[in-house]
Amino acid sequence: MLTASTTGDTFIGTEKNDLFNATTLNSLQDKDVLLDSTTTDSDILNASVNTDTTAARIQNVETLNIQGEYVKTGLDLTNVSGTKDLNLSTKIAGGV
Repeated sequence: MLTASTTGDTFIGTEKNDLFNATTLNSLQDKDVLLDSTTTDSDILNASVNTDTTAARIQNVETLNIQGEYVKTGLDLTNVSGTKDLNLSTKIAGGV
């Protein structure tokens, strides 16, 4: 489980299907690093955010499920690679 640590969390995935949990609001931070060495598995990151600018380093996590607290949600994809599916949702009706 990721934390809201100001120094960031680092997790290394396996060749199996890994689940990265950042569902505690804002536990996905800019300094977090999620690395997986393979793209042939089905890793998932579930995250809850209240910004659309979080820039965590995420490599080879195939599915990102990002839920926003407010109307606007998202993730800065600058440091994301190897992701196949990006699913964005918000708790607010009509959000983007």
